[in-house]
Amino acid sequence: MSPNLSREIGSLTEVDFQRCRVWQFVHADNSDGVALVPVSDFPVASLIERIVATQIRLANGDKYWATVQGFVSGDRVEMQRSLSLSVLFEGKRVFLGDTGMYDIETYSPKGFCQALGLAHGDVFPISFDVSDVVTGYAQAVKAVIEGNAP
Repeated sequence: MSPNLSREIGSLTEVDFQRCRVWQFVHADNSDGVALVPVSDFPVASLIERIVATQIRLANGDKYWATVQGFVSGDRVEMQRSLSLSVLFEGKRVFLGDTGMYDIETYSPKGFCQALGLAHGDVFPISFDVSDVVTGYAQAVKAVIEGNAP
């Protein structure tokens, strides 16, 4: 991992995701104090302090690039609660997160659907597959996010 490749999370683009699918958090001298650097060895066994870029598929079949973080090695319910998505949508980022940790109106399934301008049934369930870059995390490498209301 080379420091000159470090990027702020908000600056990552679809091109960056296509070049590298796993990014590692590192300390940086920026306003957030963190940055990301690409991980070059695949597949990875650990996702601690990492995000994974992948295409997600909405219930209506639409696909978007997103970063996924918050992988845990627990059961399906625990996984559903811990995952967070940052989706590239029409030039902006739309978030779906662990609603226990964030503003529920912004990061909830309802807020996520509103930001996309879609009905809940058009969005959920969301599916993704990161099995090509991650080993382990059986509940997450091929995951479905149900989007149940909190």
